[in-house]
Amino acid sequence: MVPESRKTQGLLLNLSVWENAVVPSLKKYTWFGLLKYSTMYKHVNAQVEQLRVVTPSIQASVKNLSGGNQQKVVIAKWLLKNSNILLFDEPTQGIDIGAKEEVYKIIKGLSDKGFGVIVASSELAELVQLCDRMVILFNGNIVGEFQQVDFRDEAILHCAVTGG
Repeated sequence: MVPESRKTQGLLLNLSVWENAVVPSLKKYTWFGLLKYSTMYKHVNAQVEQLRVVTPSIQASVKNLSGGNQQKVVIAKWLLKNSNILLFDEPTQGIDIGAKEEVYKIIKGLSDKGFGVIVASSELAELVQLCDRMVILFNGNIVGEFQQVDFRDEAILHCAVTGG
């Protein structure tokens, strides 16, 4: 899960890029109680390169990265975990427009590669750009479902605001 608040839920700000990236998958990098650092570094470097994370090195503190690059580190950690389904909760909250476009490309690319992608967002334009299907919830109940060809701002907003 890529949480809404990367700083309080998605990252350990006092740790490095590589440490944050491997936290959920430490078991994968452990052999008889010993960590396989070379394998971890290799996999983290590959993800950092693939996601185009701008960082001086994977040893750098994640708190010194821009919001967009921090978000990419959060995405990298779940890719390293080999998750087949990714839940993005407000994936571009608090990042600049350029970084938003990069995150959109990453999400679309993951979907194109066959990953299951679920996006929860309060930004309708973001949902229209990223989704091929929308399910609208109101007070915990499904009140609308739209396929991409049926995306109409008015209808979607009506369901979201009034419950149907």
